[in-house]
Amino acid sequence: MPIIPGSVPIQEEPLPPIRSLAAGGVGALVLLTAGALPASGVSARLSAASRGPSTTAPSAAPTPSGSTPSSATPGTTIAPAGGPPTVAGHGADPATVKAQADAAINRRLSDLQAAATLIAQTSWLGDDQSRLQAVLSTARSGGGGAPGLSALESTINGESDPAALHAEVATITATYRVYAVVLPQVHLVRAADGIDNQALPALRRVDAELKTAIAAEAAAQRDVTAAQTAETDLEAQIAAMTTATSGLSTQVLAVTPAAWNADGSVLVTSRQALGRAEQALRAASRDVHTATGALR
Repeated sequence: MPIIPGSVPIQEEPLPPIRSLAAGGVGALVLLTAGALPASGVSARLSAASRGPSTTAPSAAPTPSGSTPSSATPGTTIAPAGGPPTVAGHGADPATVKAQADAAINRRLSDLQAAATLIAQTSWLGDDQSRLQAVLSTARSGGGGAPGLSALESTINGESDPAALHAEVATITATYRVYAVVLPQVHLVRAADGIDNQALPALRRVDAELKTAIAAEAAAQRDVTAAQTAETDLEAQIAAMTTATSGLSTQVLAVTPAAWNADGSVLVTSRQALGRAEQALRAASRDVHTATGALR
């Protein structure tokens, strides 16, 4: 029986910290503004404006099969439980190596399918919906001259040469980077598009309603200092969010497994930009609360 030389690692690359819109993001604006402003219909209009396309914040990112989040809160690291499994090395027969490779591939295929379902159910992605589905399809079924994971599984199962088997198993991670690149792309793009296509339009409508309400209160000789200060900061937070997410989805989708292999920090800048946008979103929500409270 041939022996597989050395150890053939199938690293379950931990997902880097992934942040999605925090619970109570866009949806919380409704609660913050409903019934908060003075009469004359401003409160009702502001409440309706704050709803935007949807009042449902992006759901938590899917966890890889066999994995457990380190925390239930958004923004935590999701990593496979039990550390990175390896394919048995010295003394392992090809059947054992193939069985473990099959398990690693099927785990990835299952997580890719879960991500595809999530994308299909996400209403705010726009054109990025088809782009993300294409990324997942390439990983599963191949594209650009490269086979997908499904074809790789068949190749591994039919391989009789130990050295070739070793090389083929190594491509499960190096060629596809499902957990280091593909699934993070899904999570990052969903969150960025949630800010661009839901949170920002809703906040701009809220800001316009606040300006109207503040002007009306000022005309009635009421003190609007606190409301005006909060509204001014709201404008600043909207600008910060716009800057942070500008081109972010395109930047994330341009990352390839090969780029990650050359530089494992290739997604760090995008995650940092999204983090800044989410901080601004939370600050904007506080501004809405402060301004509407001051106008009661």
